[in-house]
Amino acid sequence: MINSKVVFKSPQDCTWIEKFQVNKKFKQRDFFSFCDAIFIITVKKDSWTPNQIDMVKNINILGCQEKTYWCFTHGYKKCESKDGEVLGSCGFNWKIICEFCIQENIQNILFLEDDLLITNKLWDNYFEKKNKILKVINNNKDKCLVFHFGQWPILSIPINKHISRGLNLNAHCILLNKLAAKEYLNIYYKKAKKDKNLKNKKKIKMLMTDKFYMCNNVFKKYSCTPNNIFFQKSDINSSTNKKTVSMVYKLQYPFTGRLYYQYDPKFVKFWEPIRGFTVLSLLLVILVLIILCVTIWFCKKKI
Repeated sequence: MINSKVVFKSPQDCTWIEKFQVNKKFKQRDFFSFCDAIFIITVKKDSWTPNQIDMVKNINILGCQEKTYWCFTHGYKKCESKDGEVLGSCGFNWKIICEFCIQENIQNILFLEDDLLITNKLWDNYFEKKNKILKVINNNKDKCLVFHFGQWPILSIPINKHISRGLNLNAHCILLNKLAAKEYLNIYYKKAKKDKNLKNKKKIKMLMTDKFYMCNNVFKKYSCTPNNIFFQKSDINSSTNKKTVSMVYKLQYPFTGRLYYQYDPKFVKFWEPIRGFTVLSLLLVILVLIILCVTIWFCKKKI
């Protein structure tokens, strides 16, 4: 049942946005002071789930209650696909959030998933890091900005001590500016229009919110380093139907000694041995250097 605290909702009543309840007792400095609105995406149940209770604690720790919203959904399993859309899916929930933010002229939008895990590194070098983040945000006001605060980096190259650029997976703590939100909606609407004409509705796929921007040069992609603050809880159910993803998670076990069904915080030091660089990034750098050296050697030999 959708209550009177709703500020925005989908026409199908499958997903809706409610204001987060402010508790003045937990008033403190705002970690995400550079964000204009924060949205927690979660499935509505008959009672509060452990994840939702933990997210209340997380928002209190972050000190950003007054600009936080719940994005509640009944979930794609309870909502039917309609007009090319997988109602209640993460991609659909992002659509509702982006539509609300554009309506309200919200500039910098933070998306949080309800399995967010925050480490004790939250306030380390905060002001130095914040200044670097603000610089990226201000320099990309006229571009489609995607900024990860927690990620599984695939390719990553540092541009300074606290910021990297590259290709990242996971969207549990990610910022989009207004232009990126508009571009996301363009991508979403085009996909829905295309899928609407599919005869076999079972072929309609969800729009993956951690992949739509990866190989799209329209989006300027950044991430916060070191990657040691925002992770996701381990949940075997999150990868039950994704055998390939589940196998990747299990590959972390020889390094960490535990099965962790997300990017394991203990695996970071193995996959990101140098701040801002992944193992794959380092291998590519080495390969480029080898090619460069061989090219120089051949050029000298010809001379």
